[in-house]
Amino acid sequence: MTDKGKTPVPGEGRSVDALWENQATIMRQLESLAADVQRLMIDRRREFNLPRQRIPPHHPRREATPAMAPVRRRGMGLERLGRRFHPPVSEETDSDENVLTNPEENVTESDDNAEGPDFGQGNRGGRRRHFSQRNQAEFKIKVDIPFFDGHVHIEDYLDWERAVENFFDYLEVDPTKQVKYVACRLRSGASAWWNQLLQMRQREGKGPVRSWNRMKQLLRSQLLPTDYEQILYMKYQQCIQGSRSVSEYTEEFHRLSARNNLNESTNQLVARYIGGLKYSIQDKLELNSVWSLPQAINFALKAEMQLSRATRPQFSRRPIADSLVDAGKGFNKSTPSSSSSGPSSMSSKSEAASPDSKFQLKAKPTVSNNPYAKPATLKCFRCFQPGHKSNECPQRQQLQLLENDHDASLEQIDEVKENSAEDLEADEGDPLICVIEKLLIAPRQQVDSQRNAIFKMRCTINGKVCDLLIDSGCTENIIARSKVQALNLKTTKNRHPYRISWVRKGVDIQVTDMCQVTFSIGRQYVCDVLCDVLDMDVCHLILGRPWQFDAGVLFDGRANVYSLDWKGKRLRLLPKTQDDKTKAANKNNAPVLQVVSGPNLLLAVNEKEPLWAVIITDNATQAQSPIPEEIRKLLEQFCDVCPNELPSSLPPLRSIQHQIDLLPNAVLPNLPHYRLNPREQEIMKSLVDDLLHKQLIQTSISPCAVPALLVPKKNSEWRLCVDSRAINKITVKYRFPVPRVEELLDHLHGAAVFSKLDLRSGYHQIRIRPGDEWKTAFKTPFGLFEWRVMPFGLCNAPSTFMRMIQLILKPFWGQFCIAYFDDILVYSRNTDQHIDHLQKIFLILQEHKLFLNLPKCEFASLKVHFLGFLLSQEGVQMNPDKVSTILTWPTPTSLFDVRSFHGLANFYRKFIKGFSLIMSPITDCLKSKVFSWGDLQQRSFDALKDALTSAPVLALPDFDKLFTVATDASAVGIGAVLSQEGRPVAFFSEKLCHSRQCWSAYEQELYSVIRALKQWEHYLLHQDFVICTDNKALQFINTQKHVNRMHAR
Repeated sequence: MTDKGKTPVPGEGRSVDALWENQATIMRQLESLAADVQRLMIDRRREFNLPRQRIPPHHPRREATPAMAPVRRRGMGLERLGRRFHPPVSEETDSDENVLTNPEENVTESDDNAEGPDFGQGNRGGRRRHFSQRNQAEFKIKVDIPFFDGHVHIEDYLDWERAVENFFDYLEVDPTKQVKYVACRLRSGASAWWNQLLQMRQREGKGPVRSWNRMKQLLRSQLLPTDYEQILYMKYQQCIQGSRSVSEYTEEFHRLSARNNLNESTNQLVARYIGGLKYSIQDKLELNSVWSLPQAINFALKAEMQLSRATRPQFSRRPIADSLVDAGKGFNKSTPSSSSSGPSSMSSKSEAASPDSKFQLKAKPTVSNNPYAKPATLKCFRCFQPGHKSNECPQRQQLQLLENDHDASLEQIDEVKENSAEDLEADEGDPLICVIEKLLIAPRQQVDSQRNAIFKMRCTINGKVCDLLIDSGCTENIIARSKVQALNLKTTKNRHPYRISWVRKGVDIQVTDMCQVTFSIGRQYVCDVLCDVLDMDVCHLILGRPWQFDAGVLFDGRANVYSLDWKGKRLRLLPKTQDDKTKAANKNNAPVLQVVSGPNLLLAVNEKEPLWAVIITDNATQAQSPIPEEIRKLLEQFCDVCPNELPSSLPPLRSIQHQIDLLPNAVLPNLPHYRLNPREQEIMKSLVDDLLHKQLIQTSISPCAVPALLVPKKNSEWRLCVDSRAINKITVKYRFPVPRVEELLDHLHGAAVFSKLDLRSGYHQIRIRPGDEWKTAFKTPFGLFEWRVMPFGLCNAPSTFMRMIQLILKPFWGQFCIAYFDDILVYSRNTDQHIDHLQKIFLILQEHKLFLNLPKCEFASLKVHFLGFLLSQEGVQMNPDKVSTILTWPTPTSLFDVRSFHGLANFYRKFIKGFSLIMSPITDCLKSKVFSWGDLQQRSFDALKDALTSAPVLALPDFDKLFTVATDASAVGIGAVLSQEGRPVAFFSEKLCHSRQCWSAYEQELYSVIRALKQWEHYLLHQDFVICTDNKALQFINTQKHVNRMHAR
């Protein structure tokens, strides 16, 4: 029998199995030889650094590969047989250097490998794993030096220089070839300069530049300013956060720190970093101990997140993921939501992370519906909605520029540019002759309509403010010839002269000259334009279609605003506004008297037209009552208390001195002095010399300093003040109480003669605690000085002054003397008693060496102005000057005007019966975010003026007599009056809320009584008083058997 598994082959006596075994042996030998050849090729390639070759797609060897597929599919090819027993190459060596990373490299790296055996289908996964084990160090990333044209910033050049050195270090470029390689990467001006340098060295007989260090020196000397290190250091010194986020500030801090390379210690770096942060973030960091810069950065980011986080609702906590999404500008990545969240939570988070809401303020969380929770009292004074403050109002106009996120898409960048425009207003020239005094209670002017207005604004050319007009219908840019001559601008001949007639009607003007004009708008935008020169008086400069085309401006017709992109920022050009009255005056050539604000007056000063500025000031020469002869003699006796100037010596060291205690570990401020014009420098120098002569200040070597400035007085003199905000920020605050005005007036009952004393430079009559003088150091253009007496502007100065005044006047306080800071009021029942009281006051002032300012004092007056009131024997009444201001107040035209009027009138509300009821329509107007003024508000406005003119003189309270409280209520509000012997002492009124307006008449009357008793309990609790009401049912409330719960409460 024949064995089926051993069929003889014709011509030979061997079986098929023997042939297969022999073939497998031969293939194993071939595979071993192929592995040796492959390792040899890899070693040779690494030795000679030969590039790998790839077979083109249409190479004959690559095209011949598919012809072998049928053989492989039939299993008859030698390649399949060989691959069946082919071990991985990685198993034959312990070195990782022979491992390939790219599977295609084995097929295409050489011709031999391309024609070699292919992998079978059953081992494709092993093939990929085999080639992925190649060492990645065998291949290097493709990098190159960026091109350089020579037109770069200092930091851009240093970045390019560092990139070159990193390239040489990475590829280990031969030092002899570095210069040539860098020269190949030079372009434009840099390449021309380098070629010129080589030619110059060749002519001078010098050799070529052979080292990169020498080439770097030549590049720096040519491209960088000689003081570039000082410039970088100044940037490093002035690196502060400002309005940026912590991440942006940290990035700039790291960059400038690396640029300067000052070898600072860790503590110095941390102190410098924290000193540049916002004060609010510094306050947070002071609560932690910071020992390293990464720790400081981490704390700063967390502090920024806390400050920017919305107020949390009561009895609720927001998830941490939502807090991270709402974090500050330094965190741009949103936290991934949990997979277990429902559809609603997923949609809300996606909306919070959407690009549209990226730059919008986060909405405040709503308060939970707790019936026992206290209602929120926080209210915005911008949109009049509760729940947020005005500086967090979503409707607040954002004037700062929003930087684009580098990871955002192009669509988001476009949206940011549209929503983050920076407004550029017209340039303002320096005022020449006008003196401006800002009136804080002046009504705001109504905004002009732009419907019929063309775009006009101001620009600056060669330091001069010029009128600018943008006209889209003008085909050329035009400048007035008079302005060209005034500014000495160079002109050239127009190659294509032409005639125009629209500038002046009926006159053809020949255009023959051209001029290159450089103008600026604000501090941001600077542009060069080529203009035709014309004789025109429309304006100084007209920007036509050429400028609009080159700048790519966009025009908003309704707002009359031009927008353009400039150096990565979106700028908006705002038109110059003008009142309708001014327009009518210009047409009719009639003078118009207007009430304008400071900026509008500055704009009017620059106009080439006559201007009359009427400034309202206090009357310096007030009529004073004649001084009795007895008081005149008293003043002569105490003439040393009323000197013309303070003595040129220090005040004595009293028990109360001004002490300055700084917060621990606080960073001392060191700020530059303010720049002053020549006139201000003369005034400051004279004041400083005078203070030095009086020994009130001395030269200083203090480590901290703040700038000094000049502040005008009422008598046209100047006062030297110090901008102490920086030192106040790190000073411990002391809370000595300031007396209430109402409490001071309560002491004046029965007084008939008054004298008002004013201390001369009261603050300068108190010494600084010895050892604290260096903390008051201030800078001027003439040096560094420090105070030896208490200056104006320190945070605890009012507290120190009131402590000293109350301690000195303590024996007489409330008997015949009261004081509010440096204003001392002496009151008596008659003249003889008053002279005795004044003598006691003069004696104690003489004892403590305190001096009066005699021109500002009033003696033995029957009426005296004190703290906004007019005091007399009859009682207290409103200041007539302030009443006249209210009576002449124009009709409000905006919410700002309404708030200003309401604030001034509210000061005298205790003089007006039913003040809240009269002001109710105006108060309702303030609750709306849109200004609405109708007949009801106008009637209330006029009624309040009438009430002020007929306001009574209030009696001063006498605590030995019986008080009477009369109350009344209506459907709108309640009212009450406190009186003695039929004369009113004070009025009180309150508008009822909607829920209280629904109460019954009995409940409203009861509420008016309770509310009045709480208002005047300090007058009524010490003795019996009488309550008068028109509701008879209230007299039985104490005898009722069953009392309502609300009534009992």
